[in-house]
Amino acid sequence: MKHLHQNFLRCLNQLFGSIIALLGFSMCSTSQSINGNGEVMAMYGVPSAEYHIKGTVKNADTKQPVDSMRVVVQITDYESDTLYTDIQGQYALDGRRWPSDAATIHVDDERGKYQSDSKTVTLVFDGDSDSWFKGTANVTVDFDVKPIDKQ
Repeated sequence: MKHLHQNFLRCLNQLFGSIIALLGFSMCSTSQSINGNGEVMAMYGVPSAEYHIKGTVKNADTKQPVDSMRVVVQITDYESDTLYTDIQGQYALDGRRWPSDAATIHVDDERGKYQSDSKTVTLVFDGDSDSWFKGTANVTVDFDVKPIDKQ
């Protein structure tokens, strides 16, 4: 019985290996993978996109910039970046990561002077959707945060 089970698994492995090999070769020979010169293009790596997300955080009442605000930019479900605004209330995130259709930007004040706020923005890429590199998304997200009244 054990010998029969091992033979069955060996045959199943050979069958799946053959199917995967055939699919792999057939994918390389499709017309979509041939460039204008008749050469076969091969893409290796993982999908990626370049992000340029920036903005300004201002006091909603005075319109003055707010420094030292924590800005958390979440592009994917499993990855986020934490930034802090500078003296002009500006923040900027530049980098390359896994492509995503949206980003959520959350601002809060660790000092407790301003209310928290968040916005979700749609990311539009300027690249080719058929390649591993999806292109560049340029987004500006500004916030007007309200002071917390301490009475």
